[in-house]
Amino acid sequence: MVTSEGDSEGLHTHTSTPKDLIKNSGQSEELRCSHSSSYNVMLWYKQKRGESLELLGYLVGSSDTVEDEFENKISLDGDANKNSVLKLERLSAEDMYFCAACYTMF
Repeated sequence: MVTSEGDSEGLHTHTSTPKDLIKNSGQSEELRCSHSSSYNVMLWYKQKRGESLELLGYLVGSSDTVEDEFENKISLDGDANKNSVLKLERLSAEDMYFCAACYTMF
């Protein structure tokens, strides 16, 4: 399942597609996330039922970093200044995926 929300004041919004996804375990999928702000970092998280969020990876500008544990399971594409694509190799029925965007100064 993928969820999407904008901030409470409506100043910055982001969208994720598809909003909800039902597929068989083991299938692959691409999830997309975009925002309408001047953020330069996009992060992707996975959450198993009853567990904490787990960072999959992130984009800073167009440079991607995938956490070691997920190196052969996912890939990231896009530009954090506007949109990102999370490519999942094998879906798991109990997993939920989230994207987040923020701004950082280097």
